[in-house]
Amino acid sequence: LIVVTLLLIVIIHILRIGLHSSRTYDMLICFGVAGAMLFQMFINIGMCIGITPVIGITLPFFSYGGTALVMLLCEIGVILSISRRADLS
Repeated sequence: LIVVTLLLIVIIHILRIGLHSSRTYDMLICFGVAGAMLFQMFINIGMCIGITPVIGITLPFFSYGGTALVMLLCEIGVILSISRRADLS
């Protein structure tokens, strides 16, 4: 429950950055990254519970997967770059 809460907090912050960004392209990037993280989270939790088939999608930031973790960190780097330009006040 704590892991799901932490991931949802990260996703909410990404969506907030997207809503406050000045360019439409930045907003779409933020929404895409948040959607991908949400999709990965629900599929992975569904696999662990047994309601979805096991297809090997990692849980963001927690499951072991080298390439998935590197790509997620690159996505977060892009989000941080967008947040520098966004007016978050």
